[in-house]
Amino acid sequence: MRVKAGALLFWIAFVAGCQGQIFGPSGIPTVGSGSGNSVGGGSTGGSGGRIPVDAGPPAFPYEAMTPGASVSKVKNLLTGLPPSDAEVSAVARDPGALRGLVAQWITLPEYQDKMLAFFGTAFQQDSSVQTDFSNQVPGDGLFAGFGYRDRQMLSNYREMFGRTALELIAEGRPFTETYTTTRFMLTPALAGAMATFDSHLINDTGMDQDLNAVNYPGYSMYLETAKGPIPSAEAIDPTSPNYLQFYTPSLPGASPSICQQDPLPYVPISPYAFQLDQFEGGFFGMFLGRPFQMGGSLSRNISGPTDAGTACPPSDTSSVSYGDFEHWRMVNIRQPHPGEKTTPFFDFDSIRSARELVLSIPRVGFFTTPSFLAVWNTNASNQFRVTINQALIVGLNQSFDGTDGTVPQSLASVDQAHASATTCFACHQQLDPMRQFFRHDYSLYFHQQTTATADNLAPPQFAWAGISQQGGSIFDLGRLLAQQPHVAATWVQNLCQWANSSPCVETDPEFIRIATVFQRSNFSWNAMVTELFSSPLITYAARTQTSDANGETYGITRRAHLCDLLSSRLGLHDVCGLQASTVEPYQLSPVQAIASSYPSDAFSRGRVGPVLANDPSLFLRAGLENSCIAIANMVIDNGGGRYSSGQPQVAISDFVHNLMGLTSDRAGPMLELLQAHYAEAVQNGDAGIHPADALKSTFVLACLSPYVAGLGQ
Repeated sequence: MRVKAGALLFWIAFVAGCQGQIFGPSGIPTVGSGSGNSVGGGSTGGSGGRIPVDAGPPAFPYEAMTPGASVSKVKNLLTGLPPSDAEVSAVARDPGALRGLVAQWITLPEYQDKMLAFFGTAFQQDSSVQTDFSNQVPGDGLFAGFGYRDRQMLSNYREMFGRTALELIAEGRPFTETYTTTRFMLTPALAGAMATFDSHLINDTGMDQDLNAVNYPGYSMYLETAKGPIPSAEAIDPTSPNYLQFYTPSLPGASPSICQQDPLPYVPISPYAFQLDQFEGGFFGMFLGRPFQMGGSLSRNISGPTDAGTACPPSDTSSVSYGDFEHWRMVNIRQPHPGEKTTPFFDFDSIRSARELVLSIPRVGFFTTPSFLAVWNTNASNQFRVTINQALIVGLNQSFDGTDGTVPQSLASVDQAHASATTCFACHQQLDPMRQFFRHDYSLYFHQQTTATADNLAPPQFAWAGISQQGGSIFDLGRLLAQQPHVAATWVQNLCQWANSSPCVETDPEFIRIATVFQRSNFSWNAMVTELFSSPLITYAARTQTSDANGETYGITRRAHLCDLLSSRLGLHDVCGLQASTVEPYQLSPVQAIASSYPSDAFSRGRVGPVLANDPSLFLRAGLENSCIAIANMVIDNGGGRYSSGQPQVAISDFVHNLMGLTSDRAGPMLELLQAHYAEAVQNGDAGIHPADALKSTFVLACLSPYVAGLGQ
């Protein structure tokens, strides 16, 4: 199926508009977000009216967005859904009605999906890959070695904190608790994985101590076949003869010969061993159905042939089911009291329903999740500098650049070798004392710090934006970040950039008003979202200092927005395959294969603010065209597809009103264009154009339009 010339004309018009020849600047203007931009200063609280901009000529010409375009932009951003005629009419009659509509839209399940994607990026959790976890957890993050389980495990790690933020919001908690929470949304599989790698300790040198051998004297573990299935209650009962024996039907006839032992033991050679992946995640790996790794220290503890470095076949059964990757609940994680044992990873039935885990590795806020630490790994040279800098970027939209003059109470932890140059000292006098929050509590492998050395004994020092305090632990870092006056402005700015593809001006009175609403509402996320998305900062319904400075940016629809739009409006579940746990690699559709190359929101090391692609390109155009063609084949004349070529006018109307999101006041020209396109295609029937292909071509034309491919059109 080929797309006719009209689609290319649409795209050329879109390119011209998006590159700022009509609407404003291309790219992202550089706007400082220094620590002096607090949320006080003469602004009004509550949900009062917009503060007008100062008089004066704007840097760019201004044309107010129509109610139809404003409502379409806001509803699409928040839900991916098109506006209704009634919603646009309500806002046309009373612009204040948009606030009530936003309050309704943020209760929809589609909004939860949008915020989950936003939080994944904003908290810097969603760019981790499997190999990133090898520093901190056994077996490269307890991945199973099989496609769909690997994707499920990675999805769990990435979504853990975004779902935590959503749950805290649903509970009505202050948003600042995302900095201080010890409660996290976990699946049973994720909880089991965290308990498993917590059962080991990796110190600064990379030496692995098996804590099971410490907590359970005489500890050994067996896979068995001959006894048959063993009730889990017996397997975890120290008084039972079946203690720590677990069933698998795989042993008889298994190859290599070492795997034929029944029961097959894992006995630690000592409390110390090197390389956790010698046992490939131990028992939890067996739960996942992964190969039972033989090699290294393990092979020396088994009589008979060693077959070192080989692996037994995967278990034929798995205690971890698909649902164990999908059922999320809030779990409190705390460190053990003196003399208390940690949660045993082998008691998976209890873990499956647990509301509390006792783990040695401290967990607090967004900056100690496995995924955040995987993305921002450290080493003996860096010693958590990148980790603390990224935590500051997430928490305050600020970075250690030497411009903040707050002096720590102590400079004992400043690395003199790094800071000896005069140009480096300004950064290091704040950076090094603050990295001690991590250095004091974590080894270089993000396990609990148990070795006292000169470079980790110096207490943490928090020095930023006029606040200078000594801290005691990683938990103090979250508390001190949450107390910073710039927190409110940070999250208003994050949403501004997400919505507009460019930052808002933080000295704009309208920006200050919304940040103040956020702060005075005890950091109610819903209150802030309602104010911001009904504000001209987002709607462009009136001039603001931000629009005067930046123009009105209309960028491309980046991956998360585009995929949500296509899924929500066409009734296709996760059409781009962004929800990793739901997709088998061999089941990837053409759309899912292409979507990975769509421009998307991301963060780079040391950069304040996300990396956002705004401008269209021929690569994006080609990828989107191929995706639209693939979707056309899904939704037109495809069994129970959404559209039938026997009712082309019904389908074309839905292309305009639903897919393109145009209400009646804006739909007329587009209906005429698509109807003409379809009629011309059908008239070419002698050339082999079937009515179904003509309708598919018309769908692709609508799918390539600026109303789908661009934000805010």
